[in-house]
Amino acid sequence: MKKQTGLAAFDEYYSQYFTTEKWEQIKTAFMAQQLPCLLINKKHFQSVKTLWNDQGISWKPLAWFPMAVEWPVEKSLGETLPGFVESWIYPLNPSSLVPVLACQLGTGQRVLDACAAPGGKTLALLTTTDDTTLIVANDLSTARRTRMKDLFNKAGVSYQVEVLGRPAETLFKTYHNAFDIILCDAPCSSEEHIFNNQTELSKWYQGRVRRLSKRQLSLLLGLWYSLKPGGRLVYSTCAITPEENEGVVGSFLKKRKDASLLSWKLETPGQAGLPGTYKSEFNLADVRRIFPTDKLTPMFVAALNKAL
Repeated sequence: MKKQTGLAAFDEYYSQYFTTEKWEQIKTAFMAQQLPCLLINKKHFQSVKTLWNDQGISWKPLAWFPMAVEWPVEKSLGETLPGFVESWIYPLNPSSLVPVLACQLGTGQRVLDACAAPGGKTLALLTTTDDTTLIVANDLSTARRTRMKDLFNKAGVSYQVEVLGRPAETLFKTYHNAFDIILCDAPCSSEEHIFNNQTELSKWYQGRVRRLSKRQLSLLLGLWYSLKPGGRLVYSTCAITPEENEGVVGSFLKKRKDASLLSWKLETPGQAGLPGTYKSEFNLADVRRIFPTDKLTPMFVAALNKAL
């Protein structure tokens, strides 16, 4: 039997999770042009703020992530802003900062950004700690890794970041019980990207979701051995399907009895997880799910604690 592909298969799959009205709202939001926020290099924060003030550019920090500011209303998307050429600012969607906050970095820690390229979340992590924290930024792609190194060099943070190119789930062979915090922003369906790319959408089929969810679970299970007892692993995706989000968390909790889901107490955008039948029961209020809007891209975040 020939597998179903394309928009019809895409719609049929997601209609099992969302009402017709909700799914149409999501697809409309997929097509919206969201303005990025600007992550500010901590060491140049005051310099950037002064430059903007001198040029009459509005300065509005995100209420829940003060080291980032909203795109200024005076500027069109694509205009070069003061501080960009110097690599003092980095554009990204505000949703990307939610898993960074969930890491809850302290000081003097060893941190792994397991699937790090293009490097924006690593930069954001650095704004939440001090120079005593060291980050390993790992990515398999040579090309993406090269661009990421260049980003860190231009931003002046390469002294604080070690760049690796290993399969993340095998890092424990070298780094066993090595990290206080691990961020796994996993490869995922990225439905927003698929929906807006006709070539990718024409090839989409349901088996892709199953393959990715297996990959995501494998990543978490391998990375767990790299995490210190008492450490925190933050899992995130930009997918909206429960198979790659709540389903992966449920499967992981069933396999790892030394893992527990940390309560969500941060003031960030988003809502509780989607109800469903998962392999392990957990409190849906303890995960964060962001649906796409005209300002936010999709994001799912869960923070897992490793027992001592």
